[in-house]
Amino acid sequence: MPVYLCHPGENDPEPWRYGLQVFAAPCKIDDNAPSSTASVGGGTDLIVADWADDEDVKQRNENIQVTKAVGRGTRPSISSQVVRRVRHAELLLVDDVCLAYDRFWLRLRWPGRKGGFAGYIAMGLVSEASRIFSSHVIDSHIPGVLAAEDRASGDDLDHDDNREETGSMPPSEPSEITSLVCSRTGLLFPSSPVMKLLAHYDDGLSPPVALAPNPSDSVFCRICREGLHDDADDELPAAADDDADIDRTGSGSLPQSGSETGSVDVGQSSPSDPKAPESPHPSYGSNHDAMQNPMLAPCECSGSMAFVHYLCVEQWRCRSRHPDAQDGLNCETCGARYALPPAEREVHVPHVDQDQDDWLEAMPPHVMQALRQPHIWWQMGAAIVRRRWLRPIAPVIMSPIVALYCRARRLLKKRGVARRRWACSLCRRRARWKCVRCLRSYYCSRQCQNVSWHIIHKHVCYKPVRFWWSVLVYSIVGLLLFPGFRRDPLVYDLGLMAVPMSFVVAGILGGSAGILIKKALGIDARGRLLELTVVLVTIFLSFVTWGLIQSFFGNPNACVGAIGAYDITASDLPSTSSMLRWFQILILKPMKTFYLVVDKGCSQYLGTWGKRLLCDDRSLLHFFPWDGEDEYTYYKVGCFEHIPFANENFFLKEHGGEKCAGDLVMVLSLYHLAAVSFIISTLAKHEERRQRRERMERRLPRQGRAVVRRPGQHAHQD
Repeated sequence: MPVYLCHPGENDPEPWRYGLQVFAAPCKIDDNAPSSTASVGGGTDLIVADWADDEDVKQRNENIQVTKAVGRGTRPSISSQVVRRVRHAELLLVDDVCLAYDRFWLRLRWPGRKGGFAGYIAMGLVSEASRIFSSHVIDSHIPGVLAAEDRASGDDLDHDDNREETGSMPPSEPSEITSLVCSRTGLLFPSSPVMKLLAHYDDGLSPPVALAPNPSDSVFCRICREGLHDDADDELPAAADDDADIDRTGSGSLPQSGSETGSVDVGQSSPSDPKAPESPHPSYGSNHDAMQNPMLAPCECSGSMAFVHYLCVEQWRCRSRHPDAQDGLNCETCGARYALPPAEREVHVPHVDQDQDDWLEAMPPHVMQALRQPHIWWQMGAAIVRRRWLRPIAPVIMSPIVALYCRARRLLKKRGVARRRWACSLCRRRARWKCVRCLRSYYCSRQCQNVSWHIIHKHVCYKPVRFWWSVLVYSIVGLLLFPGFRRDPLVYDLGLMAVPMSFVVAGILGGSAGILIKKALGIDARGRLLELTVVLVTIFLSFVTWGLIQSFFGNPNACVGAIGAYDITASDLPSTSSMLRWFQILILKPMKTFYLVVDKGCSQYLGTWGKRLLCDDRSLLHFFPWDGEDEYTYYKVGCFEHIPFANENFFLKEHGGEKCAGDLVMVLSLYHLAAVSFIISTLAKHEERRQRRERMERRLPRQGRAVVRRPGQHAHQD
């Protein structure tokens, strides 16, 4: 489909202040209004002030004529039809050209394979000469020549500061023959100084337009090397917290189909006219991702260097140290000044807040500072994603590690171990929101999320395909590092589960210890030291637990003996012996029965290929000492290597389990202590919330609020 370049402020010293208004549907535009100026082709272009106070906007809207829709009464003004604005040097996709109200209208399309309707842009009035010319080209099938970029000076345009154009007008009698013809309406795609048709470029997705030659150049970013549709296909996820930004158009959401805005009179073009807009009009849906990071042509570079994403070029300008760049004002390749706001700027227009300017909103000062002096993790991430061959590999390897780290940090924060707050992934300020898709990347503002997403995070954010690739990669790595995992997957799974369980226990104990220290000594023990202590306790507890698991499956020498040997039969602590006995009855015996049943079932029902993959050949014929004799009796056992040796009495003295008994007592004691601490802390927090809620209710004035009484609750008299 045709690619257009928005160039309304080409001859202005600050072209980035200009833009074109986009309408939800074609509407009547009064060319005699005071806010309109003459155009190059004999018509007029409506120019509305970009930054104006409310009185100025009201006066302009009163001078705009409105039409009446059939059976709908008076239609809203033009301002109610404006849904957004496109900025200077922005690239646009056009999939249709039509006639309505004696004017050309370009129907825009959002980039991306699923891009939808993006609004209409009003072009110039249609003269009789242009009608005859268009009919002559279509009837005679003149191939024409490619439409070169119009180099008109645009002296007839009003170039006052802070202007925004609602549309650009092609000449009444086209001076150049364009080869792009709309297949639906048969109209030529018009071009003008402020809406240039780039016929030399292909959008890279749609089939060729009728009568168009083979395109030679594709549209892609010269920095990240992504095409026009590649970046749009990666949808920016919303923030996990309430992070609803006001739409920069300021017009709010549009009415649904069937409302006054959805039913539009096409003026002098009847619905049956093939050159009229499609009826009914498609409903407009905003695409924040495309509006926040559009594809631009900000300088005079051409060919493969012509286009660049807005956020990519802003990052480049912040980091560029080339002498020709002049602190990011000029392109270091062609030497031309960027058609973008300067990197360091202040809002100097009255009645305009920083959040009301779309350029300033996209790059606030703290984002610019973060791009000039990025932290080490950001530099590493940017260096990885700049290499295209690393982009599919890095998230597969790093996503599980980052996910485990984030979950561990949240647990420590929740249990009262960590005091550090989450830092923004870009600027390292205090973060308030996180990515709702992966819950791993934190941001201080929507602007930081936009920049981080388009530069780094979209390449590493969670996706189902990346998750399954991570599972596959780490499974292969685990099999290579631990060959026994294939022979005894259930045993190693049990050992793997011991790590998060040990971390949870250590976190609960660490948080409880921090609370006790604060209440007893008045010292806030939360911080890195307590976090490090929890990590060390987790490692130690996991190591001891893995030794107990190995001892349970027939290797009593694997026990660590952290607190020494312990003989349960000669114990002077009957409570400890009773705890081990109950643990043996309730946990160890059912576990042994379960694992032996699974082992026997796998040996009988897996089949040939299953046995070759999982079963150990040595486990099919083992030898064991029988009745204490030196001779060995051979008999057939199950599928796996160590499961047949499961023994619920591994911690008894007759099995050489004195060390195992001591380790088991220590581990069970820590687990019981963590459970009691968790229950006490939960009840204490619940009581604190209840007391806080009662204090807040007592502070509220009794006048003007309803008192809700629970069943059985009596009114309180002061």
